[in-house]
Amino acid sequence: MGTRSVVALMVAGAAVTGSALAGTASAETRAEVRTCEYLVTARHGLRVHTRPNAHSPVVGVLSHGQRPWADCKRRGFTEIRGNVGGVELRHGFINVKHLKLIRDVTDDRVSAGAGRQPVR
Repeated sequence: MGTRSVVALMVAGAAVTGSALAGTASAETRAEVRTCEYLVTARHGLRVHTRPNAHSPVVGVLSHGQRPWADCKRRGFTEIRGNVGGVELRHGFINVKHLKLIRDVTDDRVSAGAGRQPVR
């Protein structure tokens, strides 16, 4: 086998290994995301943005006292995961400084489809 063939095989192997590792890393990152239930504390409502910044377009508003489920974060913007009225608001972004953490719902969400446990 010539030098060019060996180099081509090494490059191809590195590309396959790199893409496999990249897929694994993103799957692990997705698995670590926790979902929390929050309380909207903004008196006049909380704007939902298309991207995690205040300058992106607004797709809707969550009302004061609403309890959205979103990624558990302490600062910045968090992505809405559920428990909001319209589908258009899901996957929108809201500012955490106008939210009060109520509880972590990750385990509730995962076990929700498990069905009823037998009565003993």
